[in-house]
Amino acid sequence: MHQHILKELADKGLIAPETCENIRMHETGKPFSLHWELKTLLYLGVLLLNLGLGYLIYDNIDNIGHNAVMVAIAGFA
Repeated sequence: MHQHILKELADKGLIAPETCENIRMHETGKPFSLHWELKTLLYLGVLLLNLGLGYLIYDNIDNIGHNAVMVAIAGFA
């Protein structure tokens, strides 16, 4: 909870000062979630993998052959 909201509630008398301090201590002691950071890194890794494989196939399509690429794509899909 944002500190200014907590202070405003305490100033209006909606929560007791002890409760305000308990909430403040609880909020400052919570662990930080890495969910979105890890998810972004995962998506970035998948994107870079696809870009790299796409460039590799595009650059070597004459050596690999169209049919082999189609079989590989169909096999992974």
